[in-house]
Amino acid sequence: MQHLEGQNLEERLRKNPFVSRECLWSWARQLVSALYACHVTARLIHRDIKPENIMLNKANEIVLVDFGLSKHFSGEDDQVKRIAGTMLYYAPEIMRTGVVDKVVRGR
Repeated sequence: MQHLEGQNLEERLRKNPFVSRECLWSWARQLVSALYACHVTARLIHRDIKPENIMLNKANEIVLVDFGLSKHFSGEDDQVKRIAGTMLYYAPEIMRTGVVDKVVRGR
């Protein structure tokens, strides 16, 4: 585990909410890349993506942290049956129904 010096995304945006478009796109690409690595390479669902769990290192690069609620999955039919994470950041369908949907692939 590496030691990170810096701040999380929530702290950064609270101090200065103005971010250049180029910086936002860079963060978005990095976050999508991290999530891809989790889902496809490590077969892991983070389950608590929120600004407080996205760190910015000294080079202003995204580092995804806090895998305490993550779940490993092994096959296409694996489902997450228990809701976990921070309620404020739940997906709209979970807030509406209280049920975790199965991901439909190939759409």
